[in-house]
Amino acid sequence: MIQGCFVTRLEYLCAKALFLLLFYNESSFDLYADRGFEKVIYKQVLIKGFELRGDNGEAFKLRFDLTGEDAWTEGWPVVTPSLSWERRRTYFFDGHGVTADLKTLPLVYRFELTGEYAETSLYKIKLYFPLSDEHYPVKTKIEKLNLLLDLKDGISLDLYDLEPEGEMVDINCADTVLCNQSFRITGPLVFNVRNEKEMLQIVL
Repeated sequence: MIQGCFVTRLEYLCAKALFLLLFYNESSFDLYADRGFEKVIYKQVLIKGFELRGDNGEAFKLRFDLTGEDAWTEGWPVVTPSLSWERRRTYFFDGHGVTADLKTLPLVYRFELTGEYAETSLYKIKLYFPLSDEHYPVKTKIEKLNLLLDLKDGISLDLYDLEPEGEMVDINCADTVLCNQSFRITGPLVFNVRNEKEMLQIVL
């Protein structure tokens, strides 16, 4: 049995592949891990959950939680080439680019989008923001929340029918009040690619 996780940043090619893995979350797959000093194949693993995290001005981080009762590891065959890493443009979170029901939120300085896969799929998101007199989705249902992953490549996430969970939490700081609110996503989660070369949607 295997239990573990892997974490990666987002860029154009890997973002599509990773969200396709979430779409086929009930199918097992082989994970090739090339750490330089060690090369391991994790055979027949399954995704049991994920977390996509964004901090304003920093790179997105996506963690996959893996499991597999019948999974195992083995070394790479001699004929399998090494996986050379190529530096590509990384996606960074802009906390001023989040919209709720077509209204742009003043600032979301952090978010945590999670998914759990068991008998049913469960998706949640927690938004972190400074309290202000401007619009914020507090204690009200959001019909559509849009997270922009990258403007140049036209990649975004649409989350539908968000129900608030629990009370809004606030942390008093010297110059502002920082808050967070959790939402359960009861509608679909849609990964979008819209640019001159490609039009793609992956619906979870």
